[in-house]
Amino acid sequence: MAFRYYEEERKRLVKDIKEVQEQLHRQKLSSAEGTRRATTQGFFHSGDSKELLRQKKLLNDKHNKRAEKMKQLKKLRSKMDKLKNERSVLGDDNNPLIQSIR
Repeated sequence: MAFRYYEEERKRLVKDIKEVQEQLHRQKLSSAEGTRRATTQGFFHSGDSKELLRQKKLLNDKHNKRAEKMKQLKKLRSKMDKLKNERSVLGDDNNPLIQSIR
């Protein structure tokens, strides 16, 4: 059960990370387009710079969330590997614990 739980949690985190990466990509594209538009005019409007700062803050927040999710994913993967190892050890017929249970 624990193995299934960690596997489902890992899949959920991978999905969350992909969503965050897509959002970051879209924000980068929109930010780059806004910057290109502003620089071709030769100046920044005061509203554009505020919007640029807001977008940059959002981007930094998304980067931090992604880094946090990656840490969680790494921990869950290590737990999953430990569970796989325990399962393989317990599944061995030569294991003394299994023999005593039988």
